[in-house]
Amino acid sequence: MEYMPCKVFNLAFLSGIKHHNKKEVTTVSKLLLPLFTISLAFCYSPHIHAYEPIDQSFCPPGYHPEGPSFAYDCVSNSTGEIEGRESSRTAREPDREVWEDRWGAIARGKAGGWGAVANFASERSAKEAALKQCQTTATTKTANCKISIIYYNQCVAYVWGASGGVSSSAVDVPTASKQAMAQCSKSSADCEVLYSDCSLPARIK
Repeated sequence: MEYMPCKVFNLAFLSGIKHHNKKEVTTVSKLLLPLFTISLAFCYSPHIHAYEPIDQSFCPPGYHPEGPSFAYDCVSNSTGEIEGRESSRTAREPDREVWEDRWGAIARGKAGGWGAVANFASERSAKEAALKQCQTTATTKTANCKISIIYYNQCVAYVWGASGGVSSSAVDVPTASKQAMAQCSKSSADCEVLYSDCSLPARIK
């Protein structure tokens, strides 16, 4: 297929030769022959086909070709996005998950003092809440409550037997309970789980 600008130039060149006498033709030929030679090399070079019109059927429905035929892209008619490339909207990295630790604590004291809390955002707040609860449940103001166990991102179990109470934390309640029961059973025969809970990481984003 002949490139359109080449066709126009060649026709003009041949027409000029046809309508002039021999002397004029010689003069015109000397002037235009170099250009005509370049035209032949350019217009009939195999590379020129890279600039020929691209068949619309080369692109899927809803897309049109853009660029030279040897390296064209199929561009969306509606969004202007190139086929096969993710847009900046869809190619964004997913939001990174953000997690926070969660704390729990158990406090014990005299005169029935007992406190157990879970899912606090900090160690300090969990301790304070457990101690306050322990003091509130005690029948005396001098309960002398103390933290029995502090844990985070785990589960806890509190087991009571004749010889006293045992606390244990682990990845889940069954494991924590088993550990506490085993420890309690070393000195008591009537051990039982009185409390269990979990303070697991919380996703905040």
